[in-house]
Amino acid sequence: MQHKPLEGKIAIVTGAASPRGLGRSMTEALVRAGARVSMMDINQQWLDETSNYMREIAGDDCVMTQVVDVSSIQEAERSVQRTIEELGGLHEPVP
Repeated sequence: MQHKPLEGKIAIVTGAASPRGLGRSMTEALVRAGARVSMMDINQQWLDETSNYMREIAGDDCVMTQVVDVSSIQEAERSVQRTIEELGGLHEPVP
């Protein structure tokens, strides 16, 4: 059985869906470690493609997706609230 040190944790990753970039890599590392991730990006097609890949790795409920422009405080606040409501919470990073 694979050790999942972040099992039961919930995280948000912005810029999570770009085919190249840190957001997608961070999302993959988090789901492989057992976390559930709220994936935020401004590109719906990338979100669809990347979330399907993540679900193949860790199952259907490992991610949720949101099209969000995080430069808008209102959008960012709504997306955080939606994450808490749909995934059941949000965990702070460990220093």
